[in-house]
Amino acid sequence: MRVLNCSNNNYDVFVLENPDEIQYNQEQSESEEFEDPHLEDLYAQTLVKYIKLGKLNKVLIDQIHTLTCELQGKTKSTSHEIEVLENEKQDLHEKVVLLEKEVNDTKEKMKSTLDELRLAKLDEILSQQKLERFFHGAMNIHKMLCMGKTDSYKRGLGYE
Repeated sequence: MRVLNCSNNNYDVFVLENPDEIQYNQEQSESEEFEDPHLEDLYAQTLVKYIKLGKLNKVLIDQIHTLTCELQGKTKSTSHEIEVLENEKQDLHEKVVLLEKEVNDTKEKMKSTLDELRLAKLDEILSQQKLERFFHGAMNIHKMLCMGKTDSYKRGLGYE
């Protein structure tokens, strides 16, 4: 029998090296050593329990190995998923930064366009006022022409 100590998992594993050989050796030594039938029965029961525990221990070792392999596989899978998600997060962060920049650029363009619109409206108002003055002057000239006044008559045009 050998004992395996696994410090990471905190358990001791007992493995039967060759159960048939041990049983054969035990049977030979039984016939030689024990002459008391009560001790012989007790020894046989202990041996049976020992063999059962060895088999159970083997099953448990296999289960531990299987679970360890599954855990390692899931750990690798989870690590890969985390890496993929971190890359997606980084990509999304970059997209957010670009979209925020686009929003800021669009806001600046809107401000610029609104300023240009205000200036255009102001120019329109000034042009409208000039046109109104020009129109009033034209109407005054039209009235004068319609009255039959001659071009030498300068009264009403600001001359004295």
